[in-house]
Amino acid sequence: MKAMKSISIALVMLLVATWVGLSVSEGSVSKWLQRYQIERDNPYPESSRLHKPFQAMMVKLLEHPQISAMIKQNKNKQSLFELSKQKAQQGLVRLDDDMLVLRAELMNKVYAGMSDGACCQMIRGRMETSEDALRVMENAMAGLTDEEIVQWFDFSYQALAADFDGLPVKALSPEAIQMALTEVVSGIDGPKREAFANALQNPSESSDADLAWAYRTLFSSISKMQGPNKFILARAVVTQ
Repeated sequence: MKAMKSISIALVMLLVATWVGLSVSEGSVSKWLQRYQIERDNPYPESSRLHKPFQAMMVKLLEHPQISAMIKQNKNKQSLFELSKQKAQQGLVRLDDDMLVLRAELMNKVYAGMSDGACCQMIRGRMETSEDALRVMENAMAGLTDEEIVQWFDFSYQALAADFDGLPVKALSPEAIQMALTEVVSGIDGPKREAFANALQNPSESSDADLAWAYRTLFSSISKMQGPNKFILARAVVTQ
């Protein structure tokens, strides 16, 4: 199985990179003014359920000394996006098992509630602009509760902070991953097993229907699993 990028975090970081520059002023700025600027430049309107969770995440990002320094030092939106995405990806492998299982369960709900086309746009990460990312994120969040939306954005912060804070890396062996995947495959009808493997290995070459089905199958399997394989597969899928 080829590495699967954490597209959902990439979307969040694209939004952060787009709007965060508006929320960080030069020189000495009081926390009150900084929070006012974050509120003013929030890409989600107050009527959106994503408004307050996004704002809370931004406040936490800017209150973390190293993350705040990274933001201030990278004025170019694309540069900040790429660096933030890289740091968040590196932080994923430092998160604990329970947090990764929670993320997998949220992804299960997200993919289950999206159309095949929207699901695949998120998986493949084909967003040309920050407006595309904004639309995809709102689409993805539609099926989540208010508490789950907070957890979604907090996860993006936790992944970024984990790398800056230098939390220990928790690695998996290829054998453990293969064993966990074998449990998933065993629950798929024989004729569909090849389609499942092909979709995960070659997402760009798969049809929307096959790719969306494969990812829904993968994440729903994690939610149903018991024992060590649940944690192993959640770590393998969410961190790749």
